[in-house]
Amino acid sequence: MGRSSRKSARRAAAAAAALVVLALLWTRRPANEPARVDAGLEAERVGAPAAAPAAPASEPELPPEQRPYVRRLDLVDVPPPGAARPYAPAARAARAAVRAEGFSAGSLALVGGSPAADAESGEFARGGEASRAAAPLADGRPGAANAVPKSTGAAAGADRGAPTSDLRSLPEAAGVLAGVRKLKDASAALARPWEGTPAGAALAQQLINDARVDAGVREALGKLAASGDASPEARARAVSRVLSANGLPSTPDEIALATARASGPPPQPIPPGVAARTAQELLAVQATPQEAAQILQQADVPASPNSPPPRGALEAFAQNKAVFQKALDQYGVQPQDILAILGVETSYGNNTGSSPLAKTLGVLSQETVNGRPTARAAQAARDYAALYRLAAEGNLGGQPIAEIRSSYAGAIGFPQFLPTSWEAYGTAAGSGAKNPWNMPDSVLSVANYLNGNGYHRSVTQSFFAYNHSADYVNKVNQLSTNIAAGLQRQSSPSAPAPAPAADAAH
Repeated sequence: MGRSSRKSARRAAAAAAALVVLALLWTRRPANEPARVDAGLEAERVGAPAAAPAAPASEPELPPEQRPYVRRLDLVDVPPPGAARPYAPAARAARAAVRAEGFSAGSLALVGGSPAADAESGEFARGGEASRAAAPLADGRPGAANAVPKSTGAAAGADRGAPTSDLRSLPEAAGVLAGVRKLKDASAALARPWEGTPAGAALAQQLINDARVDAGVREALGKLAASGDASPEARARAVSRVLSANGLPSTPDEIALATARASGPPPQPIPPGVAARTAQELLAVQATPQEAAQILQQADVPASPNSPPPRGALEAFAQNKAVFQKALDQYGVQPQDILAILGVETSYGNNTGSSPLAKTLGVLSQETVNGRPTARAAQAARDYAALYRLAAEGNLGGQPIAEIRSSYAGAIGFPQFLPTSWEAYGTAAGSGAKNPWNMPDSVLSVANYLNGNGYHRSVTQSFFAYNHSADYVNKVNQLSTNIAAGLQRQSSPSAPAPAPAADAAH
């Protein structure tokens, strides 16, 4: 056989062997493979479900994660070109349930719904109205009180033209609907005490106003400090501009009050639960018409300052020497002046008032003349808001709001501070909350007030800032002189009593 003939024979044998191998592999292919692939391709093309393949007789069925993936489409879910993507039935039902209850679809995030239900409107990308409302505000009001329903009426539950009743009746909507109703009830429980009544709406507005003023004063003082011009005159002018811009009087007292409040750390948001409970407790205390008439009558009678003997002052000093020394070191205020204030105000805590504070401020804040609020009403409204914040923060000695007693004008505690003054000048002697019915806290707070109202320029003027009454200033000055003599005798029994000190000597 020639060489070419042998080569041809070898090629023929190799081809035959290859055919045998291919034939063997073909016979081992599962019998349903063509049908399965064809069915999958057909499903991809026309959207019909692919037929489930029969398990091969000779091999076990593959686990789900190893089976070939066949994409299944439903033609009803495929929009025509340029059309908006429709919602799946469950998503439509959830969206309709939320809309029907008057909330935005963003509320689904709070009740376990799927963000896909509102992906088209973009509310979940923004956090959703209800999601934003869940965070507490800087003034302490719970954010859920601001979750305003997005739409109301018969169209509230309409979605893509589908009847609301049909979608809400779907099983998929049951869980979401229950969650939304729970959210709605919780939101209403928080919102009604704040804005459901005239008193609640007024309180909420006052809290907003106070927060705006405080933020404006802090910003103005911060800019002054950054510019290097932090003189008392420049600070007073900057605060005065903020007060005037917000409709408040720019008197020395108001400037000092706003400056003192802004000099402390920024207020922390009040947790929504605490805010709701405090608001409910405060707004629940309402005066009857007879009580309101009595409160207004008492408020029109000027109080006569009382000057007790210095014996109680000497006892108070002996029991709190360390605190008086701290007041002198920290604020530069003499013990006899602090004791004189506390003596004239409450006889060292023996007479702190018997008027119900919440009712007194509530009545005074509604006082009008010719349909316009009086200056006393404007001050009482601010004190009412300060009372809310103090109670929520625990800075009223732990007393329930309904049990707090004050003067006829709403002054509280040993130093008889209005709530706005206690909020700005109140100082805790220890590390806990401040308590106006506590002598050490009262000593430091009076020293803080006098220091912030010009004590080092004129002691008499700082007394007048405490109470705008010449009779009051005279009583405090005389008592201070007597107390100074008593303290001198205690420290040096044989020393003669000192002569009345001049104004600059304090």
